[in-house]
Amino acid sequence: MYKENKAVNLLTTLATFALVFTGLLAIAVDLGPALSANQSNSVNANVVVASSCQVSLSPTAIAFNALDPGASDNTNVVVTDTNTGNLQDWIWLYGGNWLLGASFGFSGTNTDWANTIQSSFTGTPLSNTIAINTLIGQAAGNANDVYFGVTIPNGQAAGTYNQVITFLNVC
Repeated sequence: MYKENKAVNLLTTLATFALVFTGLLAIAVDLGPALSANQSNSVNANVVVASSCQVSLSPTAIAFNALDPGASDNTNVVVTDTNTGNLQDWIWLYGGNWLLGASFGFSGTNTDWANTIQSSFTGTPLSNTIAINTLIGQAAGNANDVYFGVTIPNGQAAGTYNQVITFLNVC
């Protein structure tokens, strides 16, 4: 029986092959019932609006007064941190060491910060190793001022020193 089925299948295949080449093969395809011109279908759609944490700083560079060694600049140089995102954030701060060119000048902890203007050098020392939570929270669309001051160590050589202060906004 196996041989018979095999022979029948072979003959059917050959017959179909012959029909294809002679153009005698008719193909019928059932497309199902026709749709009326007024029929409509719907699709449900959804989208997730992502939360965003976006901030800007102004100004992006600050300059302290020229100071003698052992002197301090009041904690009153302001940077405004504006939250333009749609989430509340918390301001964290840290800063590198003060550099004279590419060389170490003095510690970043000689910079202090406060969330209110100070009439003297009385803020919190800036961490130069890890971000410190300032506990300044700001709602979406709000801005907060952070004030900075600096004290110059006794015996510090004359020159223009630079420091990078980083604002890390945690949402």
